[in-house]
Amino acid sequence: MKRICRACSGQNLFEMIDLGSLPIAHRLLSRPDEAEKKYPFVLHCCADCGLIQICEPIDPALLYFDYNYCFSSWKPEPHIEDEAKAIFSQVAVNSVLEIGCNDGKFLELLKIKGARSLFGIEPNRVAGRQAAAKGFNLYPGLFNAKLCAKIVKDSPKFDLVVARQVLEHLLDIKDFFACVDALLEPKGHLFIDLPDFEASLSMGDCSMLWEEHVSYFTEPVIRNTLLRFGFAPVFVKKYDFSGGTIAILAKRSRPVNNGHSAEELVENARKFRQKAGNYGKLIHEILGQYRNKKHKIILYGVGCRACTVVNYLGLGEYIDFAVDDQSQRQNKYMPGSRLQILPSQAIRELGGPVLCLLAVNQENENSVKRTLNACAEQKIDFVSLFSPDAVLAQRSK
Repeated sequence: MKRICRACSGQNLFEMIDLGSLPIAHRLLSRPDEAEKKYPFVLHCCADCGLIQICEPIDPALLYFDYNYCFSSWKPEPHIEDEAKAIFSQVAVNSVLEIGCNDGKFLELLKIKGARSLFGIEPNRVAGRQAAAKGFNLYPGLFNAKLCAKIVKDSPKFDLVVARQVLEHLLDIKDFFACVDALLEPKGHLFIDLPDFEASLSMGDCSMLWEEHVSYFTEPVIRNTLLRFGFAPVFVKKYDFSGGTIAILAKRSRPVNNGHSAEELVENARKFRQKAGNYGKLIHEILGQYRNKKHKIILYGVGCRACTVVNYLGLGEYIDFAVDDQSQRQNKYMPGSRLQILPSQAIRELGGPVLCLLAVNQENENSVKRTLNACAEQKIDFVSLFSPDAVLAQRSK
């Protein structure tokens, strides 16, 4: 089968890692014996441009139209105020279209900053209803050429098109940029933010892998992708959010297809499988040692990153239960591992020493530690599941 890179259309792709067959990470189970379907999860790397990608993704209709227990309002995003401030420091914004607006959190912020005409696109029905209830003009459905044509017909063109945590989900990058070009005023701007895969790639951190993310960008790859499709960065900012985030404001430019050297990135991609395997062996060793010392082991955080790493590395056998303080997730079960999800107060009934695997963004770890320590009478040790460096440090103790 010929595989074609969705960024540069090259055919020089190689397999980076095969995670096997995994369940959809956001599909929490209502019962521990509930049936669930699993899907192949394989990543390839383009040796020409460096884009890492899932070449055979799950049908987006299966991923995005059901309630997935994942809304913007649930997630602390300390960087979004700075993102909005940076945008308005560069451009005057009146009309905005946000692709993947979720429950309207970022649109609300842009409205406060001065934008007056605000539109959103959101395929998730529950999140979309929340955005519409806030008064935003909502287009339900997936962003594609058909929906773009309808918006162009219905509305004037926009000063700003926003796509936060979106581009990594899209199957057709070329179509995305063609639609953005059709939606923007001639002097309009595109603002994107997306996960920065650079640190995870170098460490072999498989917790950044998620079946909804069909493309994985580093800063050189996204810069080159923008230039290829006729957009030049006005600014690039990086944030310590959700494992690393790149934010870029871009304006139209002459398309440039000279490319960049992907040699270092490709070399890291070729080593990723081995590094991820070494990390898996190490975390098994650590959890085995805690089990031998009669520790109870819990997992805090049941988001998609936690689901992927627990299932791929086979950690469920060590963990007594999962903890999450979102009430909508409690008394459900994690996909694959089928770990029961309980509130923090459940720690009080464990007795004896506890090891907590932290599966939250690192910027939130300290607040989680305070919450759990307040719930427990016994000593709690903590290990960050989303950082191979933290696990290496734990081994050296």
